[in-house]
Amino acid sequence: MLKSVPCRGCGKIVYFVKDKTGKFQVLDTVAPVWNVKAGHDPVTGFSSYEAERAGDNTFVSHFSTCSKANLFSKSKQEVATKCLDALCQKS
Repeated sequence: MLKSVPCRGCGKIVYFVKDKTGKFQVLDTVAPVWNVKAGHDPVTGFSSYEAERAGDNTFVSHFSTCSKANLFSKSKQEVATKCLDALCQKS
Protein backbone atom coordinates (compact mmCIF):
# COMPACT_ATOMS: atom_id res chain seq x y z
CA MET A 1 0.00 0.00 0.00
CA LEU A 2 1.29 3.42 -0.92
CA LYS A 3 1.41 6.05 1.80
CA SER A 4 0.33 9.45 0.44
CA VAL A 5 1.05 12.63 2.39
CA PRO A 6 1.47 16.32 1.56
CA CYS A 7 5.01 17.48 0.76
CA ARG A 8 6.38 19.60 3.62
CA GLY A 9 7.82 22.01 1.06
CA CYS A 10 5.22 22.65 -1.63
CA GLY A 11 2.14 20.92 -0.19
CA LYS A 12 1.48 18.60 -3.17
CA ILE A 13 0.43 15.04 -2.36
CA VAL A 14 3.34 12.59 -2.70
CA TYR A 15 3.97 8.88 -2.16
CA PHE A 16 6.65 7.52 0.18
CA VAL A 17 7.84 4.16 -1.15
CA LYS A 18 10.80 2.03 -0.03
CA ASP A 19 13.25 1.04 -2.76
CA LYS A 20 15.20 -2.25 -2.93
CA THR A 21 17.83 -0.89 -0.53
CA GLY A 22 15.22 0.06 2.08
CA LYS A 23 15.59 3.81 1.46
CA PHE A 24 12.38 5.83 1.12
CA GLN A 25 11.79 7.49 -2.23
CA VAL A 26 9.42 10.46 -2.52
CA LEU A 27 7.34 10.18 -5.70
CA ASP A 28 4.76 12.34 -7.43
CA THR A 29 1.29 10.78 -7.32
CA VAL A 30 0.44 11.98 -10.82
CA ALA A 31 3.17 12.81 -13.26
CA PRO A 32 3.32 12.71 -17.03
CA VAL A 33 5.95 10.08 -17.77
CA TRP A 34 6.77 9.13 -21.34
CA ASN A 35 9.00 6.49 -22.88
CA VAL A 36 10.76 7.62 -26.05
CA LYS A 37 11.93 5.00 -28.52
CA ALA A 38 14.52 5.95 -31.11
CA GLY A 39 14.38 4.42 -34.55
CA HIS A 40 15.70 4.87 -38.05
CA ASP A 41 13.69 5.39 -41.22
CA PRO A 42 15.47 3.39 -43.95
CA VAL A 43 13.72 5.30 -46.76
CA THR A 44 14.66 8.83 -45.68
CA GLY A 45 17.75 7.94 -43.67
CA PHE A 46 16.54 10.12 -40.81
CA SER A 47 16.28 9.17 -37.19
CA SER A 48 12.74 8.80 -35.93
CA TYR A 49 11.34 8.96 -32.44
CA GLU A 50 8.14 7.59 -31.00
CA ALA A 51 6.74 8.62 -27.63
CA GLU A 52 4.35 6.51 -25.63
CA ARG A 53 2.84 7.02 -22.22
CA ALA A 54 4.66 4.99 -19.56
CA GLY A 55 2.77 2.34 -17.60
CA ASP A 56 0.62 2.92 -14.54
CA ASN A 57 3.41 1.81 -12.19
CA THR A 58 5.87 4.44 -13.39
CA PHE A 59 6.43 7.50 -11.21
CA VAL A 60 8.70 10.56 -11.14
CA SER A 61 10.86 11.50 -8.18
CA HIS A 62 9.16 14.44 -6.46
CA PHE A 63 12.55 16.14 -6.03
CA SER A 64 12.62 16.77 -9.80
CA THR A 65 9.26 18.61 -9.75
CA CYS A 66 9.06 20.18 -6.26
CA SER A 67 9.48 23.95 -6.23
CA LYS A 68 10.96 23.70 -2.72
CA ALA A 69 13.29 20.71 -3.31
CA ASN A 70 16.35 22.71 -2.28
CA LEU A 71 14.99 22.81 1.27
CA PHE A 72 15.61 19.06 1.51
CA SER A 73 19.11 18.95 0.03
CA LYS A 74 21.65 17.77 2.62
CA SER A 75 24.24 20.29 1.45
CA LYS A 76 21.73 23.15 1.73
CA GLN A 77 20.71 21.95 5.20
CA GLU A 78 24.34 21.89 6.30
CA VAL A 79 24.87 25.45 5.06
CA ALA A 80 21.69 26.62 6.78
CA THR A 81 22.73 24.94 10.04
CA LYS A 82 26.19 26.56 9.91
CA CYS A 83 24.64 29.97 9.25
CA LEU A 84 22.15 29.50 12.09
CA ASP A 85 24.95 28.41 14.43
CA ALA A 86 27.00 31.47 13.45
CA LEU A 87 24.03 33.77 14.10
CA CYS A 88 23.38 32.19 17.50
CA GLN A 89 27.02 32.64 18.51
CA LYS A 90 26.87 36.37 17.66
CA SER A 91 23.89 36.92 19.95
